[in-house]
Amino acid sequence: MPNPERRLSSAPRLPRPGEASLAVLFCAVLFTGLVAFSVRWCLRTQAGPAVRSSPLARFILATGADDVAGSPRPGRTLREDLEWETTVNVPFRIPLLEAGSAWERLIGWNVPLLSGYNSVFDAGGGFLGRNYYYSTNILQQQEDGVLRLLRTTGETFPNTPLLYVIPPARFGPADDLVDSVFDFSNEIRDRLIPRLREVDTEVLDLRVAWANTGRKPQEAFFWTDHHFTPETGLWVARQIGEELFGRYGIPVATNALADEAFRGRVYKDAFLGSLGKRFTLARCKPDDIALIGTVAPSDFEIDIPFRRVHARGGSKSLINWRHMKGRSPYDHNPYGAYLFSDNPLVRIRNHGRPDGPRLLLFADSFDNALSSFLVAGAGFLETVDLRHWRNPVSNLAQEGPFDAIVFFWNEPPPANHLVSVARRESLSGQ
Repeated sequence: MPNPERRLSSAPRLPRPGEASLAVLFCAVLFTGLVAFSVRWCLRTQAGPAVRSSPLARFILATGADDVAGSPRPGRTLREDLEWETTVNVPFRIPLLEAGSAWERLIGWNVPLLSGYNSVFDAGGGFLGRNYYYSTNILQQQEDGVLRLLRTTGETFPNTPLLYVIPPARFGPADDLVDSVFDFSNEIRDRLIPRLREVDTEVLDLRVAWANTGRKPQEAFFWTDHHFTPETGLWVARQIGEELFGRYGIPVATNALADEAFRGRVYKDAFLGSLGKRFTLARCKPDDIALIGTVAPSDFEIDIPFRRVHARGGSKSLINWRHMKGRSPYDHNPYGAYLFSDNPLVRIRNHGRPDGPRLLLFADSFDNALSSFLVAGAGFLETVDLRHWRNPVSNLAQEGPFDAIVFFWNEPPPANHLVSVARRESLSGQ
């Protein structure tokens, strides 16, 4: 005789009260997300400028990655695009991030991660820091790449002085809770200096020069960004000019790099740096930023092949004013106004000093607020950003001769980039 209890237990279970509602809600959320993704994808990739500028389209695209300067761009495949839409470009991303930051501020959370890279924290009083370290293997590869680049550059430009400049540090030994605890930039640079001397490269350590001024390391930098300020950039340009003149006798016009030779306009609360964008306005305040130019009339000519920029004029011709415009501190980068932001190759000619020295500068984004000032004391300045430059150093020989070559990095470029540009035969056809 069949067991009625077994029959009942094998029967399909009916939904409990509320489960059906949750299932409907889940499907509704999933459907809404798919519709939102489809609409936003069509607006970004298929719609024209007139449609994207309409109030409705701007609302649909609002507060995602497009409103955060420097955000990663969408991938090339549908899967990468979907991942980008649901993470980086999630709707109302900024309010959600600010809400999370407000909660962290409320509970007093300020613990940088020991794993990962570029984890942001408040180093005190609103001055932001980031954890900065590399594995020993990567450091070894970078150092080997730097030495190989120096050797190749010396072979390409024989009898040309090579000067490696260590930039000012964001933290110093007095910051014992940060320096060599979360930020190992000083140890990384200290480790590199003896290896530079292996290839007979002169070193100018601006950490020491800045300490000799009696100012704290933090005074050289923005509070919400890892770059130093334009005022510090002018100081760095003067230090490099004085070093080139004093050590090698290169006639850099150091008087043209004096503070009184420049003037600027300060834009209040205009710059929320890369660290601040991650910390959000709920936990930090934007920096002031100065746009600085020469007092005396000047005649500069700038050429940026990557951006098809060619301009001639005074100091203002070296500034991209579009970077000063934006709806909020999240969606623009005033620091990028200097030298038109990051570029593989930039040439600046100072027609006011036609007989001035010709300088070649290997640098990263820290040269944006440096090159615009250094060229005032030179006749010609060419900057190369090896994070974006993909041709061998030998290709630069046609740009020479140069009176001096300066290496100025906040951190060395990726090792694979250094290896590529240091090979004469690599990428020669590109």
